[in-house]
Amino acid sequence: MKITYITTYDANELSNWSGLGYYIAQSLLKQENELEFLGKLERKISPALFLKAIYYRKIVQQGFPLDRSPHVIKAYARQIARRLNYHTDLLFSPGSIPIALLETKKPKVFYTDATFAGMLGFYAAYSNLSKEAAALLNLQTISIASPRKKESPK
Repeated sequence: MKITYITTYDANELSNWSGLGYYIAQSLLKQENELEFLGKLERKISPALFLKAIYYRKIVQQGFPLDRSPHVIKAYARQIARRLNYHTDLLFSPGSIPIALLETKKPKVFYTDATFAGMLGFYAAYSNLSKEAAALLNLQTISIASPRKKESPK
């Protein structure tokens, strides 16, 4: 099976994400899958988004994770769409962020060891979130299950 392995980082580097992305890729390769790595995505944060995060953290004293904002996730989706090989059988990511708003006819698969609800209040980064941030984080779950769009082959 031809799998496009999508990460925001370089999945071939053991130092990224505690090596988890690397070892997941190795497991897929051991099952005789063909992997095309699509990673090192640029996190694009607008000045307005950056100021919003500072406002929430410093003034309101609530969390606002930048990586999970629609602006950043849409930028990831655009980068993936530009680089995607349409001859792949499916898209796989060891997290939902890069593929959450990606519109494609290809099946999207992600692996996770925790749900958003399970992380709330457990990790410091997911404690005391603003209502806006919590709503944005839930948007990912909804978007990942959205209908796929028609694509033209490259």
